Amino acid sequence: FLADIQPQHLSHLVDVLQGNYTKEERFLLNVVVKHENTIIYQSMALNDMVLHKSKAVNMIEFDTTINDKPLCNQRADGLVVATPTGSTAYALSGGGPIIHPSQDVLVIVPMLPHKLSSRPIVIDGRAQLDIHVSEHNLESPSISCDGQESFTVPLGAHIIITEAKQKIQLIHPESYDYFETLRQKL
Repeated sequence: FLADIQPQHLSHLVDVLQGNYTKEERFLLNVVVKHENTIIYQSMALNDMVLHKSKAVNMIEFDTTINDKPLCNQRADGLVVATPTGSTAYALSGGGPIIHPSQDVLVIVPMLPHKLSSRPIVIDGRAQLDIHVSEHNLESPSISCDGQESFTVPLGAHIIITEAKQKIQLIHPESYDYFETLRQKL
């Protein structure tokens, strides 16, 4: 979804290099893992942060709060927290909505939840999301940001997700049309 110029249209790259483009700003996630009040991991993500099982076939149990208000206690195979940029990736395959990149929101998508009532939810992008990994899990789950390195999260740890202060700027050919991209790629 971020590759605007297809190989058969490389001539558009010349236009971009000559300054004929539009700019778009998108936000990033700041992901912090705290265990016993100590930061043990920190990363940023353009697309998503995924909480997933490391090896076990058992579900992960975790509590989720938004701005210190309880959202839910869940047992699931994992959880995807995606930006609008990432809403067309793993979150979409998990049943989440497509979010236009101009929106300042996050989408939270449970992965194969135990409760049938667990559904994706869209929240304010400026909210603080806290995922507490239960001490009752049989094994420690892992997280990955944008599908990169995997980090094992200790039982009892908190995964805190906020909008990063840094933004990323994308440039698009002047002919760029987000909805055309959706039609072509989906």
